[in-house]
Amino acid sequence: MLGWIFRKKTSSGDERAAAPVSAAAAARLPASPPSTPVDWASRLSQAHGDDSALLELASSKAPIGVRQAAVHAIASEAVLRSVERAFRNRDRRLARSAKQRHTAMAAQRDARAQAAVLLNSARALASHALIPLNRLAELDRAWQALDPAGLEPAQRDDFAAATEVLSSLSRERGDAQLRAERWAARARDALAALQSITIDAAVGTRDRSQLADAREAARNALDAGTGAETAPSPANRLQRALRAAELVDERIACLEALPHPADDAAAVVAPEAFTDPVAAAQAADELAALELRWRACPPLDDADLREPLEARFSAWRRARIDAREAARAQRAEQARSSQRAAHQKEAAALDAALERAEQALAQGQLDATERHLGEVATLAASAGAGSSQRARAGTAQAAYARLKGWQRWGGGVVREELVGEAEALAAGGAETSQPEGPPLSIKARSELIASLRARWKELDRHGGAGSGALWLRFDEALTAAYQPVAAHTAAQRATRELNLATRQRLLDALEAVPLPDTPTASPPAPLAQGDPDTAAAAAPMAAPDWKTVAQALDRWLAEWRKLGPLEHTVPREQRESLLARTSLALARLEGPLGVARNASQSVREQLIARARRLADEAASNAPGRDLTGRVRELQVAWQQEAKAVPLARAAESAAWADFRAAIDAAFSARAAASSAHDAALQANAAERSGLVDRLAALTGDLPPAALRRELAAADAAWQRIGPPPRDAAAALDARFREARDAAARRHADAELARQRAEADVLRQKLALCEALESGDLGVDRRALAERWNALPALRSDWERALAQRAGFAAGKPALVSPASTEVLLLQLEDSLGLASPPALQEARRALKLQAMKAALEGRDVTAAGRLPASELATLLLGRSGLDSGQRDRLARALDAALTPAVE
Repeated sequence: MLGWIFRKKTSSGDERAAAPVSAAAAARLPASPPSTPVDWASRLSQAHGDDSALLELASSKAPIGVRQAAVHAIASEAVLRSVERAFRNRDRRLARSAKQRHTAMAAQRDARAQAAVLLNSARALASHALIPLNRLAELDRAWQALDPAGLEPAQRDDFAAATEVLSSLSRERGDAQLRAERWAARARDALAALQSITIDAAVGTRDRSQLADAREAARNALDAGTGAETAPSPANRLQRALRAAELVDERIACLEALPHPADDAAAVVAPEAFTDPVAAAQAADELAALELRWRACPPLDDADLREPLEARFSAWRRARIDAREAARAQRAEQARSSQRAAHQKEAAALDAALERAEQALAQGQLDATERHLGEVATLAASAGAGSSQRARAGTAQAAYARLKGWQRWGGGVVREELVGEAEALAAGGAETSQPEGPPLSIKARSELIASLRARWKELDRHGGAGSGALWLRFDEALTAAYQPVAAHTAAQRATRELNLATRQRLLDALEAVPLPDTPTASPPAPLAQGDPDTAAAAAPMAAPDWKTVAQALDRWLAEWRKLGPLEHTVPREQRESLLARTSLALARLEGPLGVARNASQSVREQLIARARRLADEAASNAPGRDLTGRVRELQVAWQQEAKAVPLARAAESAAWADFRAAIDAAFSARAAASSAHDAALQANAAERSGLVDRLAALTGDLPPAALRRELAAADAAWQRIGPPPRDAAAALDARFREARDAAARRHADAELARQRAEADVLRQKLALCEALESGDLGVDRRALAERWNALPALRSDWERALAQRAGFAAGKPALVSPASTEVLLLQLEDSLGLASPPALQEARRALKLQAMKAALEGRDVTAAGRLPASELATLLLGRSGLDSGQRDRLARALDAALTPAVE
């Protein structure tokens, strides 16, 4: 773009210099075109491998494609440089092809040389004991900076193998160090925990199980460091702590084996301890053995562990002595208390006997009074009685003698009265017990007869003797009075026998009901609601299903309940056998039916669970369009199960309600999910439409950076927003692409305009600098300064460099470099990837090798004399006195520096 700024007219001498490459090559050209067509493809194929023949073919009048192919086939860099110089002013296409081919070959050579250096560095680094990670990263960055196409496959493979070896060695050494550090940390933690728990166990705040766990953890930590490169100091401390913990555990075990002081004292002061010397000696030997075991324990060097354990053993010994003394005192007191209790018990027994005798006298029970007075006499003779007790016994004996005399006279009068009541009841029949009384029921008559007989027996029990004639009159009267009760009882028994027979027939029918797994040739007897004796004959049939069994069982229960409660409707002697038979008959049907119902209940619960899962899926819109079909399948399965095995009415209703609720929830969830999905799609469409409108509203007035940020934000938002409705997706995508492309075009146009304006300003300011540097006395410096100030400012570093070069800015230059202009130009061309003149290739290669050496040695590239492209351009813009070739090269470099901004 800026090449014309530095371009000058070519003199006639220069035109003459643009002659053919060599006289020898010109001599080989034909004097006149051949009369017949030339096979250029054959000539090109024959010339491959011969640079002279390829050079001759490139200089011939062959088609441009053949000539370019010949240039690309040349393998010598010197020949390519001569072709570039020869065709620079004759045929720029061939010159450009030769230059590109030469540049590629030079780049390939440089890349392979740099790759060899990097490969040697990697191999040398593998022999180091410690491999720095920064050197690995630098090697990798330097290798990645090379062009892979210019490297040999063997170089790529060797470097990959070398880096793999370096990475493996680095990982192994790092892992070994990390394992050692982790083991040391684990050993320290295990040591601290073991020491703490050992002290606590010695004091008694922790038990042996916790100490065993801590020892196991310490041993595991010690075993984990076996064979590894670990420090010996933590391992030795951990072993000493383990030994101390083992000694503490041994002493704690001895302490736990010691008997409790209270138990020891109870055994010593027991009665057999005083009477059996062998048992006492055995107990003493056991205690002595325990004390010897304690003394035989290995000594503990740590006072923090030894002193608490010795204190615990001393405390046990003191408690043992104190407990023995307390037990002996308690035993003596118990003996005295036992004697006092025995005397008190005998006195209490005598008082109780006197109390019973006095109560029997008060109730007129002479036989019991006589028995209790005999017991009082026995207790008084054995234990001795006090004065008050002897007085009470004499009083009771006198009262008993008086009542004994009155008994003989009063008993005869009472029996006469009982005989009169019995004869009156017999004379009244079934009507009344007295002429003026209300009618007596059967139950009341039976109870009254039983009451009269009980009163007669009570007189016999109290000792009132009666004559045999009175007893015969009494018994005959009550027998005659019991006749209505006997008749009622006979009628009731007959009714119960009939009820029993009916129940037996119902049980026969229930026992004949077949189960599904036991088919029968004849159906069960029907459970008719009328006469239970009727039974209809039927043809042979197959085994019924569970529904038939459940219906038969329900009908049987209805008929059974009509017969009333069992305890009032069947004979008492048949009640137990009937209950047992009923239980067996019901268990035969209800057991398998219950199992079948439980299985059916499980199946229905599974169907309910499937329906609920279907509702959950419908809430997330997972089932899609097959929801109705899946619901229909569940309903069919439910109906089949309900027909096969009916449940109890309550269970059936509850299960059906749950199933129906789950099905309704599935349809409701699908409707809600569909509505929510449609609303979400519409919201996404509205958000996408708003994003398109925002892109369309962007103008070219925005700065390029702001416009790029807007486009990036729009792309991210478009990817983030969910999908719109299917019918609107294509239109929205088209609108978004159209709006984005329009904004991008506006961005490119604005950037191109900015670049062109910057290039134009740079061109004008460079022209002003050259005008000032020309030394022409007619130059108006003030006018040039006004023109300079009227132009827009460039980027800050370029503006300052040019202003200082033109003399419009005072002060020290922003960047100063001791390097020559040629060196700065070579560095700038190398940074931008531009080709340098052929004569400067060796100098450029030397600069690249110097930079590569600085990178391998870990030094800063900038410190080695290499600067970024922007700073190099600033230095060159600030320098004057450039010749025409240097100005051309600077123009190409500035053009290349500005071109990426336009793209």
